[in-house]
Amino acid sequence: MTSLQFRSLILQPTHITKHKNQRMKKLKCFFSILFICLIPTYLFSKNIYVNSTYDAIKDIYCTAVGNDANNGISPAYPKKTLNGATGALSIALDGDIIYVDADSYLENQIQLTKQVVIIGAG
Repeated sequence: MTSLQFRSLILQPTHITKHKNQRMKKLKCFFSILFICLIPTYLFSKNIYVNSTYDAIKDIYCTAVGNDANNGISPAYPKKTLNGATGALSIALDGDIIYVDADSYLENQIQLTKQVVIIGAG
């Protein structure tokens, strides 16, 4: 009498496994590049405040009158203008957010050369 032995084998084609591994490596690389490019912009961005005159009722971002000699990065020390050699845009970097309180601003030809967000109060 002869005895038979069976072994169970699970075969997986090597080209499918290799393809899956290559695709996973590409995805990891893509997300690593995305993380490196985008995260620093948001981690190191700053808020900049602009207020030409102070009105305790209308102003929601600033707590003082603006002055372009101020640093602009605190609600208590806002810039007075957006444009100009010492205005808010002069200190802005890509990713920064500029908060502008409600008022009339006489600005000539604002040119945005940086990727900033400008949020107005009214």
